[in-house]
Amino acid sequence: MKYQRIPVIVDAVRFVPSSRPWPAAITEPSCICAELAQDGDRCQKHKRGEWTYGYVRTHEGRKLIEAGDWLITELGAVRVCKPEMFEATYAPVKEDGP
Repeated sequence: MKYQRIPVIVDAVRFVPSSRPWPAAITEPSCICAELAQDGDRCQKHKRGEWTYGYVRTHEGRKLIEAGDWLITELGAVRVCKPEMFEATYAPVKEDGP
């Protein structure tokens, strides 16, 4: 038996680390140097607060979000989606309004 995904409209925002403010769901901003540094040294971007990724708390646990990823809110749940999957799955919705 085959199934078709039910069309659902979601809120989505693309994660651009240099764009502020970050969506509220993104916590723990970080930089790859924080993962690699053993002596507490940080790269110049990190020192300036130019984070390269962050983490999102989802119902599945703590998820990494990187530049270009999409943050999706659907039925009150937040999740991270890679660009390739987002483009294959979602299309813009024309919104009515002023």
